[in-house]
Amino acid sequence: MTARHASAAEATRAGALALGGGLEPYVREARDAAPVATTLRVPDDGDASELVAKALTANPGRP
Repeated sequence: MTARHASAAEATRAGALALGGGLEPYVREARDAAPVATTLRVPDDGDASELVAKALTANPGRP
């Protein structure tokens, strides 16, 4: 199960970077990040609440 969490964390971190737009992992070094929760930084000129609202609107079936 630990390997599955690590794999999901790696994919999430890579996906956030691939999306562009300034999203990046909050914990910069993957070796320092917990594999069970991935947090992302929003650019200084961004609004995290707006980003979440857009994501939920785009795919309301996803929590």
